[in-house]
Amino acid sequence: EELRMKSNQGERMQALMSTAELSAYLSVSPSYVRDRRANGDWMEGTHWIYLNPRNHKAGIRYIPALCLNWLLTQDQPEQHQTYIKNYQQRQNIAV
Repeated sequence: EELRMKSNQGERMQALMSTAELSAYLSVSPSYVRDRRANGDWMEGTHWIYLNPRNHKAGIRYIPALCLNWLLTQDQPEQHQTYIKNYQQRQNIAV
């Protein structure tokens, strides 16, 4: 089952990806994806979410656009923060 994030206005849909899907999309290993999450490079609620916040074993999904931008701009944190802000505005995500 494919999960999607839907904006309030329903104009855009952004597919959420599993660890395996994201690692294939970014051409990195699944452990690289898990390490970015574990060491805090990717923030919960911004780059990734728990499918069920009350049961972490239910799984995790990633927002591929934000993870890819981080990968491309990891040495430019201000640029990445601007991208996050713009992405959230486009998706009508309240922060």
